[in-house]
Amino acid sequence: MAGTAERWGKQPRLTDRELTRPVSGESRGAGPEAPLIPHFLHFMLNLTYRNQDAGKGKTIMHHHRGSVFFPLLLITAGLVLWLVNIGYLPLANLNGLFYVWPLLLVFLGLDILIGYRARWINALIWLCAMGLTLGLLIYGPTLGLLPKVEVKRTTLSEPIGKSRSATIVLDLPPMPTTLTALEANTALFEASISHIRDYQYQAYTNALNDTFITLGDGGNTGFFFPLPSTDPQANRWDIALAPGIPLNLTVKAHASPVRLDLRALSLRSLAVEAGSGSLELLLPERAPQFNGDIEADSGSLLLDVPAGAAADLYLEGGSGAITIVLEEGCAFQLIRENKGSGSFTLSPNLVKTDEATWETPNFATANRRVVLTLDQGSGALEIREEANP
Repeated sequence: MAGTAERWGKQPRLTDRELTRPVSGESRGAGPEAPLIPHFLHFMLNLTYRNQDAGKGKTIMHHHRGSVFFPLLLITAGLVLWLVNIGYLPLANLNGLFYVWPLLLVFLGLDILIGYRARWINALIWLCAMGLTLGLLIYGPTLGLLPKVEVKRTTLSEPIGKSRSATIVLDLPPMPTTLTALEANTALFEASISHIRDYQYQAYTNALNDTFITLGDGGNTGFFFPLPSTDPQANRWDIALAPGIPLNLTVKAHASPVRLDLRALSLRSLAVEAGSGSLELLLPERAPQFNGDIEADSGSLLLDVPAGAAADLYLEGGSGAITIVLEEGCAFQLIRENKGSGSFTLSPNLVKTDEATWETPNFATANRRVVLTLDQGSGALEIREEANP
């Protein structure tokens, strides 16, 4: 027992000699020693080791020399923020980080291969990495090494023509977006969008006079930081649809606030996929009965149910908070399919009819009704009633 305690009480640092073994077979003694484990694992094993303080009987942790990565990262981040504050580095240039981050893997590989041999090598690797990143952010767009941040504003319009219905698919960029109805049937589709490079837009009408429109940012808008503009309203998408044409509407939101004002639209179907940004959804007031699927995420969701609405909705909650506002006079029924783990707060005017169903007092006698089936998720749910605006 004493030998075991002594053996484990003192554990010296492993050396290259201890981590190698002779080559087996006929080549024994004829060639170099083969490493038992790769050198970078050797480096990891020697990050810490134990030694016995004979005088005090304490186990002391000896640490391998530290990397300069994090100190240099803090210095570089401070320099970048300072250059932005004094106006030397445009804030929009920080979008270039999306293009240069793979270089981090290159320098990380170099650090694993040779950085542990000496502290000055480790420092040189990360000085080059941070210097190259800073240089690309400042001069990359000018030299053509990174996309130049040039904001364009484009207006799109699609006439109604002979369209008897329309299918609209919107893949929204990570910037504020508003969708509403046109004041009259002057056009089928109008949009005013901001973008850096190309966007995706397609519109066609088939032989049955059904129109199909797709609009998306093409996956390359890349707005992670505010774009340079003197007009804060310029960096957004504004979309308007014809109020008198039956619509099949699909919306995919992402990381920015989105407001879908559908009150004056005529829907056949609705599919909304929310993101991490807030989403405000106002249902149609006098549209025919339609089906809708709403998928919430980590962003907050505000669902407004006006009096006179008629819909069969399925709502899948996420981790974000969900607020449902029932306007005075609407006929509403809630079916709680999955309780989830979030809090559950209902208006006192909702009547519980069975174990998982609540409805307004006028639901059974109303001609136009909204039925919402809920899979709550982990976010909080609140249903409240408000007077008509």
